[in-house]
Amino acid sequence: MKRLFVLAICAIFVFSFANTVCAATEITVLINGEKAEFDVPPQIIGNRTMVPMRKTFDLLGAKVEWIAEMRMAVATYSTYIVSMPIGADSFTVTNVLTNETVEHELDVPAQIVNDRTLIPLRAVSAALGKNVSWDGATSTAKIDG
Repeated sequence: MKRLFVLAICAIFVFSFANTVCAATEITVLINGEKAEFDVPPQIIGNRTMVPMRKTFDLLGAKVEWIAEMRMAVATYSTYIVSMPIGADSFTVTNVLTNETVEHELDVPAQIVNDRTLIPLRAVSAALGKNVSWDGATSTAKIDG
């Protein structure tokens, strides 16, 4: 019994250390081949790569507005409106030409970190139709299209 307890403590220590190492890893984001610079760095939250929405969308040609009373970021891109509420398990993309709205689920909700809205990297692909890839060996996200 004592040996099992010691083993459990060791496992907790190892996994705690592993999470700390992962959190300290710098994440690089390349947008159309160019390294993006952020004032709040991309980070892993809930096992998902989270990126600052405004800067990422700006670099892709979208315009982002913050609606404080709704705690929601709204982006416009071409004929699309992306509504990203903070803390919700989904967001919507509306095509203003067809008046079609598609709801996308999120594993990790958009959240505010250091006054910036962070969104899951894959939401960029779903929202703007961009190609998104992740290289785990180098902790590099690539967004193209």
